Amino acid sequence: EADAGDWDRAVSHYQKAVALEPAHPRARYDLGYLHARRRQWQAAETALSQVVRDKYYGGPAWFWLGHVYAKTKRRNEAIAAYEAAVKMGQRNLRLHWNLGALYLASGRLYRAARQYRKALRMLPAMPLVLFRRCAERVRASVTRAWGWGC
Repeated sequence: EADAGDWDRAVSHYQKAVALEPAHPRARYDLGYLHARRRQWQAAETALSQVVRDKYYGGPAWFWLGHVYAKTKRRNEAIAAYEAAVKMGQRNLRLHWNLGALYLASGRLYRAARQYRKALRMLPAMPLVLFRRCAERVRASVTRAWGWGC
């Protein structure tokens, strides 16, 4: 249902699945994911926290929990969750890009640059124009944060 855009119905199905089988990690993960996609941060955090506490769906659950923390302005918790996702083998452009942005916002320039570099390397076939646009966004972020360019 979520793929078809019927988010309410999908959430309802997963809530029923969790009610029938509270310990079922996949149903709880999917419910947390759906809440996160719908910007229902508290509900997403509740579901995803249970999933990572039970050590199921480690990387993806930590990624989405990091996303929830970032959206609710809890920078240190977001960094810790994203780092946990990396430790669990999660690798994707959005993870490294978001982690770079969080490090930059916290003033950890070297770590931010490392994460941005990892994100940009994940696009080996990226057109040069897009690469330059991404690099310019990073440069602008650094300039805004530190008052000088890189």
